[in-house]
Amino acid sequence: MKRLLSIFLCLGMAYAAMAQVPAELACFYEKVRTHRVIVDFSYSMETKGTKVNGAGHAEIQGKAYRMTMNGVELISDGESLWLKDPEAQELVIDAFDLSTSSLLDNPILFVTGIESLFDLSMAAGDYAVPSDEFTVASMKVVMLPKEDEGVMSVDVHYTPDFQSIVGAVLYMKDGTVTAITIPSLSFLPLKAVDHYRFDAASLPASWVVTDLR
Repeated sequence: MKRLLSIFLCLGMAYAAMAQVPAELACFYEKVRTHRVIVDFSYSMETKGTKVNGAGHAEIQGKAYRMTMNGVELISDGESLWLKDPEAQELVIDAFDLSTSSLLDNPILFVTGIESLFDLSMAAGDYAVPSDEFTVASMKVVMLPKEDEGVMSVDVHYTPDFQSIVGAVLYMKDGTVTAITIPSLSFLPLKAVDHYRFDAASLPASWVVTDLR
């Protein structure tokens, strides 16, 4: 009975919130909207013959997040961004920008930003194709950005049951291709927005703080 209720609930959300989006995706992104998404990831970015690899761990809640990537910590409440570099003892504070062009610097944000940045409605109908590009079985969905910014398209690879994402490939207009692998993705209860803010005054006096807001 609970399973049937869940299915009807998902179908209802698919119709009301995203009328042309398949029920599986509607349910998945409803879960994304109402939880913290915990992600381990690695990425490979290739542009103009140069390849850059990296890895990180992220805790994302809507536009807010806490992330460690290549030894640098990024914290954002959705309005401001704090970038901490412990090795250089530097903190840079800037305004937060969630756009397709910003995914070049922070590609993992596509996980929670995909609804606002990309057109999920184009996934209606025969929208997914089987794929083995990420060494595990997945269903690939190709989506286009809603606005004419930095990204041409994104291939999102979901688990066959559409309960998680195993990877994605972002194609930028400047020719940059970023492949993201997600070995671990889980959902936890939401936290207060203060969890995604940083007090620069808590740093030792030796740190250099630059506020660009």
